[in-house]
Amino acid sequence: MKEKIWQAIAECLDAHAAEKNIDELLTNAVLQVFEAAQPTRMAIKYIGKRERYSDGLYLTGDWVSGQAKMIEVVTAKKMLDHPDVYTSGQKEAASEAVDPDPPLGDEAPHLDEARQAIMGMNKEAIKQFVANNFSGATLKLPTNTGVEKYRLEAIRMIDQYHLGE
Repeated sequence: MKEKIWQAIAECLDAHAAEKNIDELLTNAVLQVFEAAQPTRMAIKYIGKRERYSDGLYLTGDWVSGQAKMIEVVTAKKMLDHPDVYTSGQKEAASEAVDPDPPLGDEAPHLDEARQAIMGMNKEAIKQFVANNFSGATLKLPTNTGVEKYRLEAIRMIDQYHLGE
């Protein structure tokens, strides 16, 4: 890296030594080297327990066990905070480059409908909804927990894992 910076400075001085704005030109040359040297994506590999996984937290799409994708560095670093689910992958093995999807909102009215439906359900109906929509998952809440906590947990799952269309 140091060598690239010195080379950029030397090339800039050779080409523009007589110009009045040489400081600005040197600064721009160094910044271009830094930008070129900094990766914008890094390979992330899914190592979670599920064979198939739909990422609702970082919005990086669907994953298959062992799959690697090129993920934007900022998001990738957050994903690596979960070492039981993600690890650094090899760039060559990455199947695709992924930009996290924009947050769902008006684009996913079925999620709003599901949240509304949860509000009218009792505990047993909420448990059944979760089991049907999240691959047999169960809500692990104490039996004396009120229906509101069940609703909040089901809505959290909708927001995190989404639902099929």
